[in-house]
Amino acid sequence: MGSQILRPSKNKNHKDEWLIQGCWGERKFDPMSKIDFYELLRVELVGSEVLPSDSRTPSNRHHRHVTQAIMHSSWIENRWILDEV
Repeated sequence: MGSQILRPSKNKNHKDEWLIQGCWGERKFDPMSKIDFYELLRVELVGSEVLPSDSRTPSNRHHRHVTQAIMHSSWIENRWILDEV
């Protein structure tokens, strides 16, 4: 199971939608900055109790904890569910 984040193009003049997909399906997100995208995911993961509420706020350099949580989770019934190991 799990999910993967497909990043938009690196062309700074053109912003694509962000996309997360897994065997559960896919979710599209409006174009936004990398920091805004990872913060949105962090808030969802905290709300779904996948990440602790005191988890680090993502930055351009530090967002691995969010990426790892997404890679080990699935979007089911409007919340992130940690996959069984």
